[in-house]
Amino acid sequence: MSIKNIGILSPGDMGSAVGKALILNGYSVFTSLDKRSTRTIKLSEDAGIIPVSLPDILSKCEVILSILVPSEALGLATEISKYSSSDSAPYYVDCNATSPFTKKKISKIINKCGMKFIDGGIIGPPPRNGQITRLYISGEYSNEILELNDKGIEVISIGNEIGQASSLKMCYASLTKGKLALYTAGLLAAHRLNIYDSLVEELNFSQKKILAEMNGVNSLSTKAFRWIGEMEEISSTLGSQETTDKLHLGAAEIFSIVANSVLGQERPETYDKERQLKKTISLISNKDSGR
Repeated sequence: MSIKNIGILSPGDMGSAVGKALILNGYSVFTSLDKRSTRTIKLSEDAGIIPVSLPDILSKCEVILSILVPSEALGLATEISKYSSSDSAPYYVDCNATSPFTKKKISKIINKCGMKFIDGGIIGPPPRNGQITRLYISGEYSNEILELNDKGIEVISIGNEIGQASSLKMCYASLTKGKLALYTAGLLAAHRLNIYDSLVEELNFSQKKILAEMNGVNSLSTKAFRWIGEMEEISSTLGSQETTDKLHLGAAEIFSIVANSVLGQERPETYDKERQLKKTISLISNKDSGR
């Protein structure tokens, strides 16, 4: 199959960057901006993505990439199923950070309306400034879109089963994002217990690598709102394997604290990159902030 036209729903921070990378590699990229935020519309325009209606995306595009906050993934598939027809059968790649069980629910909706479902999981930052974004894919049709590999993103097929790509994403994020929740919780508690400086001094003495990693908390405010649902999906995934569903429910609670703080409205293009970690924790720690 030759891929020329790609639909991206929705062109937020990751989606717009993926769209721009694909455009730079010769593809035409389309999106629907119905009910999207002013910020998302601007990101899409800046990336050069063409706005059309949802039915037009289904008829024009050979591939559709669903890149949303986890809580919207199932709803989008349901909405798309209302417009699809036997005349349009694009490959539908659900790239969202949801559990393999949620992906299987979505695959049934997509397959029932004639499209071909591919399970996807994005690992890495948005593809800009030389940063590498990897899209892991699995399912019966996953090899059909390997043409997109090295077209601004890396595309890696890891199997023929729906759930393999999303399982990899869940397990990976359970470590990388779960770790940030743990750091945030410890630093917040230390601040409120008035021993923050002593903790940092000890970490600087005995755990320099961990202290350096904690600087990732500085930009957590730009994505905590998206990670709440992701932690809940991870909780479901890990719990299903008889490990525990409790760790990442706690992580979701920590990200909710950050998202509801005075810093919760920060986004990658607006947050203070010069702010020190102690100031970040102090602002998040204010129980009245953002309420």
